Parts: sequence; structure tokens; C-alpha cells
Amino acid sequence: MKLTYNPRIIRHLGYELITSDEIAITELIKNSYDARASKINIQFLSSIEKLDKTKIDNPIPDIVLEKINSLDTRGVIFLEDNGKGMTYDILKTGFFEVGTKLKKDEKVLEEEGDDSIILGDKGIGRLAAQRIAPVLIVETAVANSNEINVILVTWKDYVNIKDFDAPEWKITQQVSNPYTRLWLLGNSEQPVLVEKYYQEQEDFEIEDLFGNPGRSLGVSLYAKSELQSALSFLYSPFEAKKSAINLNLSTDDSKIIKLDFNYQALQVAESIHSFSTENVFDDKGNVTDLKVSLKMEIRPWFLERIHHRELGSVLYQDWKREPSEYKQLYEKYKEHYVANLEEIFLLSSVLGKWKKKHEGIFPEGFLGAILNIVPIQGKIYTFKRDNTLMSMARRSAVDNNYIDPNTRVNYDIRPFLESNNGIKLYRNSYRLATIGNKDNDWLELQQKRTSGQQFYRFELGNVIGFININDKKQDYIYETSSREHLTKNIHSDSLQIFLSEVLDI
Repeated sequence: MKLTYNPRIIRHLGYELITSDEIAITELIKNSYDARASKINIQFLSSIEKLDKTKIDNPIPDIVLEKINSLDTRGVIFLEDNGKGMTYDILKTGFFEVGTKLKKDEKVLEEEGDDSIILGDKGIGRLAAQRIAPVLIVETAVANSNEINVILVTWKDYVNIKDFDAPEWKITQQVSNPYTRLWLLGNSEQPVLVEKYYQEQEDFEIEDLFGNPGRSLGVSLYAKSELQSALSFLYSPFEAKKSAINLNLSTDDSKIIKLDFNYQALQVAESIHSFSTENVFDDKGNVTDLKVSLKMEIRPWFLERIHHRELGSVLYQDWKREPSEYKQLYEKYKEHYVANLEEIFLLSSVLGKWKKKHEGIFPEGFLGAILNIVPIQGKIYTFKRDNTLMSMARRSAVDNNYIDPNTRVNYDIRPFLESNNGIKLYRNSYRLATIGNKDNDWLELQQKRTSGQQFYRFELGNVIGFININDKKQDYIYETSSREHLTKNIHSDSLQIFLSEVLDI
């Protein structure tokens, strides 16, 4: 007996597995990245008449405008990239084949020296377009060709009509630069409400680290937190290279939509917990073990907070010192702090203890699984939400030159932490789905904190951090189709145990 497939599976894969419209947008951007695009333009438009054609690299074929104008369009999201484009055959087998293994094949063909990675591999990401809009027009061309391929997709026809063929056109037109355009079109039944993706926000001459205002400079448009969080897979706040791609967002009348992450705020963390791994080789060059280095760094205001806690609020007012004096104290005993807050061990030396502790769930091939995804590194910044303690930290950070002295010292850190907290998972410097978002406690920090299992208790709402693994071709660690969890296998199980022990959680 053969398995049969109801066309409604298309809706399940693209609409119900993808948990938000914002994540759906990132799925489309990943396709652009995988096409080796260096630039992506996205316009959120109330109508097609608002399209800014000055931001378009290639002329729009007449048939595309004709089809858009013939539809009862209610809202448009326009996405254009300068990637390598698609031939008709690749469009058919790569974009319109559900579950295609095209990207998996590309990974195999990649040269080892190629630093770029493939972000998508399940072959279902483009189905996320139906969550955003009921109609999709795909327009694409490869370099130095005279053919543009155009496909018009009405998602409900794919779902309701068996063996539905989307109308397609081949436009004869000289193309110098490759590109792909996606037109996501709303209608009266399912309008595209572009305002949900951005909001007006007042700019100020000098903002403090956590967005508290100085003199007003007027109003700008910013991506809402849900979209900014979803797009953060392109932005690593922990590296000098902030973005993997040039992403431009705009809306009606060419208004720019800004993205923002206040990187300097990380410098006000009172402690920084980090770890890294290094392979150990034998005489023949074979990897035989793993060296794990742990470090906890503290700042002068950490000492000031301890002083405050030991004296109490009343006595502290009489005995407190200037921020510079706490730094002098820190420098005086720095060697002792470093000696006691750093540790190096070999993985082989702790395997027996870890195996006993996690008896029943410890994977048989744990060491091999970990060695497949090294180097692994992580860094966690911890903060205190209390206004008094945060004011103390900001004042000390400014006075001791940890941050720009022109930065205004203000009080409320909570909005910053609420937008960015959590420990995110990165794969070769790119965010892995929504793992580590504020509502995704994949490391079970809260559960273990309340059960008293931690040496240093990370509070989920007071930390910002990352874990970075090495799995360039996604052979070992990958997310579920919903993009919310890791697919359970020996590598994800081993990683969870490794992190639980290394972070002492």
C-alpha cells in the first residue's frame, strides 16, 4: 500500500509549523543568503504604488506589474536579493520541490576552504511565504542571461486543487546582474498588515546604554522587537563583524526602517562567564581528547555590590568608596581573582563523573559526538535589574572607562534585558532558529536555579549570552521544523549534557 499525500500538507508545512510571520520572513532571507546574496532589500508597502523603484537593481517585467494590478492587492512585502538567481530547472527542483535536497547537495560540493555556510536544508522554508501573504510572485534570473522566470502562486489553489500548476512566464530580456524577487501580496480575505512589523520611535541626541532619552531628534521607524529578534540570526552582537549581509528595510515613501541592538550595554555586565575548547592531538595528529578552558571575569562594580551587600544600605552610605577606588582594589588583587576564577581540564578526566551523574541518559558515543561539533565556545554576561545596583554599575563603568564617558547615566535596564535576554545558540556565528529567545529556556536555567543545582546561579531574565558550535554543513545539530527546538539525537543530547556541566547548571 502506498502513502498518499493530501495537498493540505503544504499548509501544515508552511503555515502551522512556522510559528510567526516574523520567523517566516527570516526563512525567506535565509534563502537569499544561501544564494550568496550580499544585499537584500525589503519594502513593507501599503500598496504597490508606494514601491520605491530607485532601490530596485533591475527593471520590473511588464507581466509582473500587470498581474499585480489585476489582483485586489491589500498590502505588499517586496523582497529582492542580488544572489545568484535561479534557472528554470533550479526554480523547479530547488524552489518548487517540497523537501528538496538541493541545498544538501550544495553542501557536499562546497570546497573546504569556503567559509560560507548553508543556513537552510529542509527544503520547506519557502513555504513560509504563505503565512505572510496569500499570493506570491517569484521573479528570478541568473547572470548574463536573456531570460527571466516568473511564477504566480495562489496558495489556496495549491492546497485545494490536486495537481495544481501555477501559471508561469519566461520573459526574454537581457539581464546583466542575477537577482531574485519575491512579491508577497495580500488580498481582501488575508490582507498583509505591514504596520505590524515596524513602529515609530523617537530618536534622541544622547541615549544612555538602555534607551533612556536625552534631547529629542524627531521620530524614526524601527523594526518591532519580534521582527528584530527574528532577524538577529544575521547579527552577532559578540563579534566585530555585526552583520553577515547588507539588509535594508523600508516602507511607504522610502522611509527607512532601522534595526538596533545596543552593543555597548554589554560592557556594563558585572560578570562575564566564558569557556572555549581546544583539540588535543597525539603524535600522529589524531584527536584524542578535548581541553576545556573556563573563565569568570568580574568588574569593579561587582566588588562594590558585594561591599554594599555586606554593609547594608545604611552603613554603605557612610563607608562607600569612589568607583576608581574599587577599580584599584580590583587591580591590586587581580592575580588572585584570575587564579581562582579560571580552570582548565581535559574532557577525558571528567567523563566518568559525568556519566555517573547522568546515568540512564548519558549517550554511549558522547565523546565522539562532542568532537564532531568542536570548537565550542560560549560567553554569558550577567546584570542586576535592581535600579540602585544598576545605577552603581553604570556610574562605575563610565568613571573607569569601560564605556564612553559621554554616555548618559540613567536607571532602567529592564527594557533592554526584556528585549535581549537569554543564551542564544549559534552555529558558525549564525543564530540557530529561535533557540535561546526570552521564552525559550533551552538550558533550563530557571528550573535548575530554583532547584539549587548551580554554583553560580544564572537568572534567565538577567543574562545575555551565546553558545557557538562548529557544524558548518549542519550534519549534527539542527532545529525542528517549527524552528523552536533542537532535533533530538546523540549530538544534541551530548551538547546539552556538556553545557549543563561546563556552565555548572
